[in-house]
Amino acid sequence: MDSTYWIKYSDYDIVKDERGMDCIKPAANAVPMCYDVAVKLGRNVAELMNIVLDDHDVMGRNMKFARRFGLLGLALEEDNYLTLPDVRADMSEAVFAATGRTGDNYAGVFSREYSEKAANISAWLDWLAVLYNRAQVTRNGRMVEEPFAALTLQTMLESACKKMLAEKTIKPCPVCGKVFYNADPAVETCSDECERVHENVKHLQWMKENFHSAPISGG
Repeated sequence: MDSTYWIKYSDYDIVKDERGMDCIKPAANAVPMCYDVAVKLGRNVAELMNIVLDDHDVMGRNMKFARRFGLLGLALEEDNYLTLPDVRADMSEAVFAATGRTGDNYAGVFSREYSEKAANISAWLDWLAVLYNRAQVTRNGRMVEEPFAALTLQTMLESACKKMLAEKTIKPCPVCGKVFYNADPAVETCSDECERVHENVKHLQWMKENFHSAPISGG
């Protein structure tokens, strides 16, 4: 399997490209950090979906995603190589070498001068929201499962998201509404606290259905 390590920077800014379009790129003084996307993958995908579904501020959602996960690596697609910046990351530096990735294209994507159009990130997050909401409607496990691809951050998170939606291991908590991950698809709530509330609600509902309309017998 390809490396599941990726680079994110400690902060990101919104900048304009030559066409005046909003782009997201590492902040001037941001520090590169290496992390493994596959570690705690379920929790990562649940956190991703909570970002995806919080769409009241589109640009804020884009920035929250970038600051948590990094940029998607869209320029690694074959037809986007020309969008790589002239300034490349030094892949011999420890933080970049730790990714296990090599080559000039990764050096471009991991560069602090690399940016991605905010509209492209937003479109992908919107697509994940559609995927998630469709899964909540069908709930039949027929989501297409794909081999785990580790070429870019986009493909790593997208493949994991599809797989977990099919397995029903990420879902909304019926109490607090937060998306959560649990390897056991039978688990209904995100925490012990929500589980207690959920059980109380179910018990009260059962009491209402079984005793509310029952006549009181007298002697």
